[in-house]
Amino acid sequence: MRYATTNKDDDVLHRQDEGTTRALCGEDAPYDVDADEAAFSLIAGTRFTCGPCDVAAAHRAPVNYGFRAADADNADVRTAVRVLGVAGFEPARDPDEFRTTARGFLVESIAPGCVDVCRLVNGLPDKGGPAETMLASYIRVFRIAGWETSVIFEDDGAACFVAYRPEGEEEIATVTDDQPHSHPH
Repeated sequence: MRYATTNKDDDVLHRQDEGTTRALCGEDAPYDVDADEAAFSLIAGTRFTCGPCDVAAAHRAPVNYGFRAADADNADVRTAVRVLGVAGFEPARDPDEFRTTARGFLVESIAPGCVDVCRLVNGLPDKGGPAETMLASYIRVFRIAGWETSVIFEDDGAACFVAYRPEGEEEIATVTDDQPHSHPH
């Protein structure tokens, strides 16, 4: 995937596949834009991406919810994401991508049988009072599901905790109905 424009002075970046001038939105975009130039102009706010191209790209790309691509095959991570998802908490969408709108929980593998859990807000790890309040809610859900957890601590500027997956048949597959069904974050 690369960026291109419909004319040389255009500030709208269209996404297109290699080897074609047709953008994902259907427009002809023959002017290639260097990847670094596109990244810097998007960050600076001097250029913007085409909305229809973004929608088309989102439907084509694999999406990770609540975990990084490197952890996609990790059973502990997938189970932890399922525990929080069943409880109604929002997972961070595509945490490997730089998205200033990424918001929700992020689960990362740290060792067999345990995972690190934090919360992203505006694409960055969260800390402070609101983060700790949400993490305390996550901890409660894990404990109800039979997991052990550490206390909340700060690591590299991010509030997080470690959750330890129960061994054998101790794990509860669903979270009881005493959980709130709507979370603000």
